[in-house]
Amino acid sequence: MQTVRLATSPFAAWLPSLESASAISLVHELEQAARASGFEYLSLGPALPGDLLCFDLIPELLAATQNVFLSGLMTCGGGGVSLPAVRHCARIIEKAASLSPDGFTNLRFAALANVRRARPSFRLLIIVGRIRLCTGNRGCRPGSTGIPDRLPQGDTGSLSQVRDTLVESLQHHAGRLEETARALEREQGVHFGGIDFSPAPFPDDSISLGAAIEWLGSPQLGLHGSLAAAAVLAEAIDRRNSQKPVLTG
Repeated sequence: MQTVRLATSPFAAWLPSLESASAISLVHELEQAARASGFEYLSLGPALPGDLLCFDLIPELLAATQNVFLSGLMTCGGGGVSLPAVRHCARIIEKAASLSPDGFTNLRFAALANVRRARPSFRLLIIVGRIRLCTGNRGCRPGSTGIPDRLPQGDTGSLSQVRDTLVESLQHHAGRLEETARALEREQGVHFGGIDFSPAPFPDDSISLGAAIEWLGSPQLGLHGSLAAAAVLAEAIDRRNSQKPVLTG
C-alpha cells in the first residue's frame, strides 16, 4: 500500500460558513487531523453549480493547504452544462497555476462533468451516504500493478494480443485487490466502492502514463503512435471494467 486517502462529502454541505477566514481555518484543521490519523491526502468534494460562491473559495483553500484536493462540477441534473460553473472552473485553473512555482497546485483541482457519485477515482469521488472503501491502481508500466513484466511488442505480437495481455493482467490484480477489500468490508462494516484503474501521470517513469505510451511504441509522447498507444490502454481498462460493474476506473 502506497498511500491512504480520505474523501468527504461536498464541502459546502458541512462548512458552517463560506466566509474565507473561517473556512480556511476549519479546512486547515481538518487537514492536520487527517494527517495525524494516517491519511496522506484529503479530498473535500466538488463545488456545485447551484452555489457558485463555493467556486470562489477554492483557490484560497488550495493556497492555504498542501495535501487537500477539491473539484468543481460543471454539469447539472440530466447532463446539462452550467456555463457559469465552466467559467468559474476556468478561473480556478488560471489562479491555481500561479500558486506554486511548478504549477502543480492544479493537480489538486479537477473540473468535473457528468461524473457519477461514488466513482472510485480519488479526485472524482463524490461521497453521499454510507462510508465507502475504494482502492486504486497506481502504475501502468511493466512490473507495476497494471501491466505485466512482458508484453508482445513489435513483430512479436499484434495490438489485439497487447490488449488481451493487459486485460488479463488487470483481471489478475483486480481479483487480489477485491479479495482484500471484501475482507475489510466484512470486518469493518464499510461498503466496497470499487477499484480505480486510471494510470498515474507522475512522478517517475515506473508509473508514468506518458512513459507507458512511449513504451507501447510511440517514439515520444505527442508524436506519431501516441494516440494509438493511448487507445490500447484505454480500451484495455474499459474491457476490464465491463466485466464487473463494481470495478470501474
